[in-house]
Amino acid sequence: MKNYQPYFPHVTYPYLGDDCPRGVTYHSDLPLDTTNVEIQKPYKDIDKITRLKNIEFIYVNRLENEWVEYFKTLPNLQHLVISHCKKQEELPLLTDLRALRVLQIIRCNQLKNLGFLGNLPNLHSLCLSELKQVTDLSPVAHFQELRELWVDGSITTRGPKLKSLAPVGELKKLAFFHFMLDIEKENKTLSPLLNLSELKHLQLNNRRYKAEELDRLIEVLPDLKDIKFNAGSTWLKDLKK
Repeated sequence: MKNYQPYFPHVTYPYLGDDCPRGVTYHSDLPLDTTNVEIQKPYKDIDKITRLKNIEFIYVNRLENEWVEYFKTLPNLQHLVISHCKKQEELPLLTDLRALRVLQIIRCNQLKNLGFLGNLPNLHSLCLSELKQVTDLSPVAHFQELRELWVDGSITTRGPKLKSLAPVGELKKLAFFHFMLDIEKENKTLSPLLNLSELKHLQLNNRRYKAEELDRLIEVLPDLKDIKFNAGSTWLKDLKK
């Protein structure tokens, strides 16, 4: 058993409750009560994972089609981390992982789109971090149970510009939105977020948005009291205006 620190240790997943996995076991002879697994080279005997029906958490640094076939037999798999798949331009379709509640896709630099996400009806928390070539969030709009969405770019490059926030505006139950990308100039507006009546926490990468838009969000969304920015500042609506 080895302690595993989350990639974003300051981000919590409240919808998993106190049972959110805390550790990782990674060796070939796994006990039947194993709940957390990290799969890494040499990737041997991965098919044996199908006997481990208690697994809740899997961490992988690559993902193959047959692996998803194995993973879909795990009824308790709630949390999947796909990290540093630097050479994969596509990922297998994840639709069959019906029990997933938390999904993190991190530093998969060659990914061109998010079509692999499919339909995950129980997904509550989604992290898309440093996917340098992804510019369209349209596949995210299907996740009607999503409460938490984290989207950022690279810390070392300017990264891609997102086409639009329109897909995010479809997520009616979204409560937490961390957004650290720029939007294409012709679509640079936060107005889709006005549809998010349950939004409580919003963090943006900079203050290059119109003051009227920021004020309007706080005015319209009942649970949104302020807007945080990456540099540490906070936007509060001036109620005297």
